[in-house]
Amino acid sequence: GHLVRDFNEKWANELRRFVGRNTGLAALEGALDALEFFLLNRTTQMQAMYILWFESITSYPLVRRRLAANHIAYRRDTARWLTQAIADGEVRPGLDPESFAVEFSAFIFGLVYQWLANPSAINLHTVLQHYRDNTIKRLGTDPS
Repeated sequence: GHLVRDFNEKWANELRRFVGRNTGLAALEGALDALEFFLLNRTTQMQAMYILWFESITSYPLVRRRLAANHIAYRRDTARWLTQAIADGEVRPGLDPESFAVEFSAFIFGLVYQWLANPSAINLHTVLQHYRDNTIKRLGTDPS
């Protein structure tokens, strides 16, 4: 339990540092920056944590419940940021924040899974930049 709690605290701190008081699309971009920083600078910890999480699906019910709770919290944050972006006119209305939150989480967890399996095959910076340009910025009402 200590590993999970320690990791969650460190991640929450990094996320706060990168997101700050940002809302909407800027907050989503900050979360991607935090992820990149964490993967590249806390590599061993990230590897240990995610391997434990992925293993927990079959072997560790307590860890799995914590992971499920983390996922709910991550999706809630993401949906809130997208809801803010819509309310502020940054993003076209009609997008479903809950569905987007699942997609955003799927991208992140899928990326980390591939990176864990073969870190040298994934250029995190390039992939995250591509996702930002092709997904986050495209959400905006301004086509430029």
